[in-house]
Amino acid sequence: MVYIDLLLKLRPKYIVIENVRGLLSAALHSLPEEKTQPWVAASIGKPGGALLYILEKLKNGGYTTSFNLYNTANYGVPQIRERVVIICTRNGDKVPYLNPTHSDDSRFGLPKWVTFKDAVEGLTECHHSNFPEKRLKYYSMLKAGQYWKDLPKEIQPEAMGNSFYLGGGKTGFYRRLSWDRPSCTLVTSPTCLLYTSDAADD
Repeated sequence: MVYIDLLLKLRPKYIVIENVRGLLSAALHSLPEEKTQPWVAASIGKPGGALLYILEKLKNGGYTTSFNLYNTANYGVPQIRERVVIICTRNGDKVPYLNPTHSDDSRFGLPKWVTFKDAVEGLTECHHSNFPEKRLKYYSMLKAGQYWKDLPKEIQPEAMGNSFYLGGGKTGFYRRLSWDRPSCTLVTSPTCLLYTSDAADD
């Protein structure tokens, strides 16, 4: 929230804010210094309260906004990465949504998603990290595009360790890449999560 306060002090003509999709459902925690504002009190502890707080702060600061959940694959990036993007302006104009340039659905008449194979085919140099043998054991049980939930039920707790009992979808864990799909969201250390091979379609 300090970031929003700083933006309102700087008052740029346009603002673009990007965050994870969890922002759509994140609750707002107590903000004692603003308890007097009814719209703040009404959103504390409720799903989506944090986003409502941000939008109201921007509105009260003179900005009009639009927000949406965007997938980078719909804009020609060979990676499925969903992020909430808030676009703001203080010139009073209605803020448009971003129109996709690509689609996984042929009905829209847009170019198909850029696949992982499209992105790496023809590369002459490749740097990589080796997976620990223990992790390869679990990857060998998965087909292209599958992830930890596709492991046998009795194997999942062993493969995931303590993460198995945590919340969230954990969709990146033990994710096998597919040549004919965009990559899943890239992380700092690929050996933690991702795997592909010459036999990715096996």
